[in-house]
Amino acid sequence: MGSGNDGVTELSEQGRQGDWYPFKVLWLGDATYKGIALVRGERIDALGSMHFSGRDQDQVPALRLTLNGWAFGGAAPGWREWNSYSWVQGPGCYAFRINGETFSRSVVIRVIKP
Repeated sequence: MGSGNDGVTELSEQGRQGDWYPFKVLWLGDATYKGIALVRGERIDALGSMHFSGRDQDQVPALRLTLNGWAFGGAAPGWREWNSYSWVQGPGCYAFRINGETFSRSVVIRVIKP
């Protein structure tokens, strides 16, 4: 996620749009799961929101991961992957909420300035 695998992501001026900073997220899912997953996010240490987008797409408040995720390339056998961007308005603590038909998970990250 972003520039690290330790739950910490650094903001970059590259791609910034107004007050919004993007960082790339690669989502991985078990290829045997046949449902849709909905990803939402928000800032949890202060007021703030998180948006999502694909490459060259408008920001949206939630991300739908559907069966058309790639099941080839860099993904290990048995896994599916989706590329996306998450957008935040500054450093802070953020949570992703991932809901599927048979599961619900939260992932917390810290976003910092370089």
